[in-house]
Amino acid sequence: MNRKVLVEFEGAHTGVQVYINGHFIPGNSAVQANAQATHVIGFIPFIVDITPYVKFKDANGQPVDNVLAVKVSRGDPFFESPSFSGAFRFGQDDTGLFRPVWMHITDRVHIPENIYAVLNTWGTMCRR
Repeated sequence: MNRKVLVEFEGAHTGVQVYINGHFIPGNSAVQANAQATHVIGFIPFIVDITPYVKFKDANGQPVDNVLAVKVSRGDPFFESPSFSGAFRFGQDDTGLFRPVWMHITDRVHIPENIYAVLNTWGTMCRR
């Protein structure tokens, strides 16, 4: 396929693990304790590239289903909470997908979305 399949999360709070067909999509968290998180801090949107793990047809050429799973942390061992909830009425330890999630299908050569991404890409990109 000459396309990229990207999933954009506009808001997922606070620690997030993203899986496609059972494969964990690693992130780029600078916090060592969050090495098993795809993304941390929910008010910053992020994009994951699921292209290598998406299946379009089975061995017989029949279309197949893909499963995108998102685990959002609250007290899970994979994520160390920054404990924002200690501040009166701040509520930062609440979890969930609270903004839209989008799927983008692009050409391999494209201008990435201008958001923080675990892709570590900026400007025009061509990745194989």
